[in-house]
Amino acid sequence: MTKISETISGLDFFYCEKSSCRLKTEICLKRQEVNRTAAASAGRVKFDICTECSQGARIKELIDSAGPVKPRKPSAGEGKKNVECPFYSSCLDYVTKECWKSFNCESCGLFQLGSKEINKASKMEKKKICKKCNDKPTIHPNSPYCSGCLQGMKQAKQKTPQTSKTKKPGSCKAKPEKALKTASTAATIDFGKYVSVLREIEKLAEEEMRPLGLQVVYMLSKQLKMRSSHEE
Repeated sequence: MTKISETISGLDFFYCEKSSCRLKTEICLKRQEVNRTAAASAGRVKFDICTECSQGARIKELIDSAGPVKPRKPSAGEGKKNVECPFYSSCLDYVTKECWKSFNCESCGLFQLGSKEINKASKMEKKKICKKCNDKPTIHPNSPYCSGCLQGMKQAKQKTPQTSKTKKPGSCKAKPEKALKTASTAATIDFGKYVSVLREIEKLAEEEMRPLGLQVVYMLSKQLKMRSSHEE
């Protein structure tokens, strides 16, 4: 006689999130069918716990889309795994029972199909709904609006007349220009008719080791001091 623990750990079972127990895949699909039939005839739903079950919907979608596929069974050895598969926990139990060191999902008939369908469903769940129309998904997870509402808001903003900010006459005050406080401190001396004087100054500048310009300033300063002393 087959033990109950071995039966429920088989690949025909999965861990039901709603019931918090292991449930046979066939029973899950039958419960969904009973609920749909009752809802269509406006009758009472028999399995309330299975109503709006996202896990059951994913399982039904996988089974219906797969059609006649190879048995749902993992293979021993390293390889690719689909951890998002609703039957993944059942495969883990099977691998534990077989005492495998590693396993992969590549031999499973639902592997390729399941990867595509689950990834698609996962992306749809992550999408946010537009807060304006509460219907379409937003253009980006960080955006609160869909493309249609965003375009409509943009067009409405363009149609709205914008009041231009014009400055009142006389409101602009010209900044007073700063007066130049520094007087000119440069002077140019033309020795055109007094070349001999220039040569004497150059000679003195060389003897007293001064630049020509400083030598001229020195001589003028000395002459002014002598003049002021004579006047006293």
